Amino acid sequence: MANIRKSWLTDDGVLSPLRSIVRLSFGALMLAVGLSAQAAPGDNAITGVKITVGSQSQNAVFAAGSNHVTLTFDISGDPAVQSLKAGESVNLPVTTVVDPPLLADSCGCVANELAQQVTYSVPPPPTVPDPTPVPTMSEVGLGALVALMLLVALRTGVGKRGAKVLVMLGLGFALVQPSQELRAAGGNALGAMDVELTGTTVTVTVTRNGECVVNQPPTLPKLDPFAMSSTKTSVILPAASDPNVGETLTYSVKGTPDDWKFDALTRTLSWPATYRCLSYPVPPYNHPSWVFGKRYQYMVTDTCNAPVTGEITCAADQWNQS
Repeated sequence: MANIRKSWLTDDGVLSPLRSIVRLSFGALMLAVGLSAQAAPGDNAITGVKITVGSQSQNAVFAAGSNHVTLTFDISGDPAVQSLKAGESVNLPVTTVVDPPLLADSCGCVANELAQQVTYSVPPPPTVPDPTPVPTMSEVGLGALVALMLLVALRTGVGKRGAKVLVMLGLGFALVQPSQELRAAGGNALGAMDVELTGTTVTVTVTRNGECVVNQPPTLPKLDPFAMSSTKTSVILPAASDPNVGETLTYSVKGTPDDWKFDALTRTLSWPATYRCLSYPVPPYNHPSWVFGKRYQYMVTDTCNAPVTGEITCAADQWNQS
């Protein structure tokens, strides 16, 4: 065992020239870099909504490049509407929710519900007038006064401009509601809901919050193949880039030995001097005195996406003293 150890290390514990040659050979053979980060599919896109009017529900998908969807509902068959009598009204709830739901942690955007209501009314039956009304003395006097005023107007030339007639029309079978808009607070996934009632047709237009459409995962750059060498006992792992400005990124490592340390604030990974670590990947191999190819994970996580991972390989792990 002593002879094997001396073939790899000098008396002061530094890797021998033979070890350096092996290290360079590994570097030449392995063009791939040990830290290769792949962006996990973590888009938090609001792809569609579910709109409910009274007893009816419909699903809609936002078209590519559009932040609006519009659906129409015929409420004439709604049980609450069909049960109405003349002169009665009913409030039908209108709600919109994100469907399919957002991730549990929606990157600061709340998967909110927009809600309001429309009022459908049936007018009272018209009052049937007496077919042969008898004018009262007041009505006779008022009629005579109007006739006198009209005669005076015609004589003075005012009547030449034409007589204007104002006709009062009754309501139809439903009250026409003005366009209503309910805006959600900033940061919500849904921005606004516009509801219109015309006759028995309800039109609902939903707007999604453009700032809450997609959250992209961070990206880890590649680690320098020789950032970790046989003479070092620490390395500063690269910082990730994140297209979402202002998000908090959390760094961690996984699978490292218990006597290794990682400072997440400075991204510094350190290990005892009994380890000899390199950055580039090597195949796992058990030598009588060394364990090759131990792999550890370096991860970065943002506020909602799955962790983005890179791999660190120790070409020569701790000397096997057994």
